[in-house]
Amino acid sequence: MTEAESNVAAAWDRVAEGANAALLGARSPGEAPEGLAAVHVDCAHSRGGLALVRELLVRLAGSLGGHAARWLPEAVRTRGGLGRRLLDEAPERVWGQALRAALVELARSTRRPAALVFESVDEAPDDVCRLLGELAALAPELGVPVLLAFGSAEPEGAGPRALLEELREREGERVIHRAVAQEP
Repeated sequence: MTEAESNVAAAWDRVAEGANAALLGARSPGEAPEGLAAVHVDCAHSRGGLALVRELLVRLAGSLGGHAARWLPEAVRTRGGLGRRLLDEAPERVWGQALRAALVELARSTRRPAALVFESVDEAPDDVCRLLGELAALAPELGVPVLLAFGSAEPEGAGPRALLEELREREGERVIHRAVAQEP
């Protein structure tokens, strides 16, 4: 096993233990190891924070069997129906509550550790990076840690850099794993 492969495996190990991880130098960490349920979302083409939350809810619903609207409050579901209008009109607060409910269900329903994996984070807009920071702070408490994969060895955008710094401040240097050798 190469050093890079070992570092990717260490990031997965950290997530399997219930802690967040950031992987630098790999757009994607690849498939989750056996025994870990992972929901992957690619941030490269994200159109913003709410779009990311909607996509994540759809993927969580697919993993758990069902429709993303099931986590939305009844008042929101019946106001505009379950169609596209609902997905476009639900207020941000409602989406946040729905996401929290989905994460709780994911943690409770799977017989193995679960994680959220966000790929190409260094290509995400700043509002998506802020949302990922909030998820990284919340997800381990709910039993669903976050693995953030940055394609570059050192993110260049303000949002990705701030997100990485926030993780370092909150969880220490142990949160960072490098898929490429660091320059001396």
